[in-house]
Amino acid sequence: MRKKSIAFALAFLFVVALFPLVSRASAPENVYVAVFSGAELPSNAQQIVEDCGGRVLTTLQKAGVLMAKPVSVDGATFESSLRGRPEIIDVGIDEFTQLIPSDPELYPEAEPTAEGLVVTDYFYNRYQWNMWIIDAKPDKAWSITTGDPNVKVAILDTGIYYNHPDIAPNYDWVLSTSFVDLNFDGVIDEDPMDYNGHGTHCAGTVAGVIGGGWPNYRGGIVGVGPTLSVVNLKVMTKDGWGYFSWAMSALYYAVVNGIDVASMSFGGYVNTSIKTHQGLYNALLRLTNWACTNGLVMVASTGNENYDMGAIKPYRHIPSDLPSVIAVTGTDIWNNKASYSNYGDCLHGIAAPGGDPSATPPLWHPVQPPAWRYWYAFVLSTWSPLSVIPGFYGAVYVWMTGTSAAAPHVAGVAGLIRSRYPGFNPEMVRIALQIGALDIGKPGYDLYFNYGLVNAYQPLIQRGPYGNLRMHLVPI
Repeated sequence: MRKKSIAFALAFLFVVALFPLVSRASAPENVYVAVFSGAELPSNAQQIVEDCGGRVLTTLQKAGVLMAKPVSVDGATFESSLRGRPEIIDVGIDEFTQLIPSDPELYPEAEPTAEGLVVTDYFYNRYQWNMWIIDAKPDKAWSITTGDPNVKVAILDTGIYYNHPDIAPNYDWVLSTSFVDLNFDGVIDEDPMDYNGHGTHCAGTVAGVIGGGWPNYRGGIVGVGPTLSVVNLKVMTKDGWGYFSWAMSALYYAVVNGIDVASMSFGGYVNTSIKTHQGLYNALLRLTNWACTNGLVMVASTGNENYDMGAIKPYRHIPSDLPSVIAVTGTDIWNNKASYSNYGDCLHGIAAPGGDPSATPPLWHPVQPPAWRYWYAFVLSTWSPLSVIPGFYGAVYVWMTGTSAAAPHVAGVAGLIRSRYPGFNPEMVRIALQIGALDIGKPGYDLYFNYGLVNAYQPLIQRGPYGNLRMHLVPI
């Protein structure tokens, strides 16, 4: 990584986050996911696994799913034995998922010259176009609510740099934890701290506080819900990879602990024509259906390969391509589809700012040429200094592009909706997001933006058909 000198306790980077294809070769060795026929695991689930020659690793009791590995037989025999049990309806192999950021570049920023506005945070007023265009503003969404601190948004990612001054006031120390178990031995191998930066970026977009950051900058960035609580559920290593079983355990934990929203800026592809991939998909389907019916709003990025997801079947991007998860595509500063964003009319999702390079700014942007830089059209948020400069503990901010940057906007708006309407179930929140979205692209539901660009204000003031909603989930 090339680094440039910085004369103050502040750094800027830009990162392009990508998602690789999931392959069988990248799977953890002999870790299987079993879906049982009942709504919950039977009392003899452990004995069933042992009779098949394996050992239970993790149980998601109320979702009817568990993870196990063979101990006295080979993997093929173990899988065959599990499939032969009448209590089990599907079996999959846990897969590997990864974040692959580009090599970051440091950009020192000039000292501010403009005075702050109503929200005095300098970076919000100068650079956070992504907040302005979705009406995350003092005279719009924040005139209704900045977020109930009792509403908790979980960030399933590389952890959170919880000492960041834009995040620390909203950080939930009680519920935050790590699920990174490299050896699947029940021992957590990485603490919840973010040594990568990706998760901290997502957390800042959801709930960066007003008036945080450094005093000489009169605050830093501001999130969609600046008084929402953020829960750090670490499911990716410091190197930016993880296993779906860690994320599944985190989602189960979120439901059991009453968390309101889960933001997931990661993913991978499974080929559902392969039995073990279909089994993993079905395990996630069972779990996310259960989580949705038990009150958890789940939001996920759709991936960055510019794929039409309806045209690459039987490949599916998970977790975004699950019916109870709100899929988020990415847009640029001009409200166009971001060049990298996956899309498809099969997603039934919503769009949000993910950023893309722009040689020129819109006329409404406060920074114009010659001061304009192309990366100002990326999404600016918080970052972990531990991934940038060893031993540096100041406030770091990053410009990043990707659907990873887009998804937390929707998670933050979902948190505002639940703050405004505490009785809304996840399907009501989904409909509120759809009703309140700005229709961009072709009129109505379309291929690239689905229900439109997320808006933080309209769902808080719209009156929609919420009264008689029922969950519409695909059973497994």
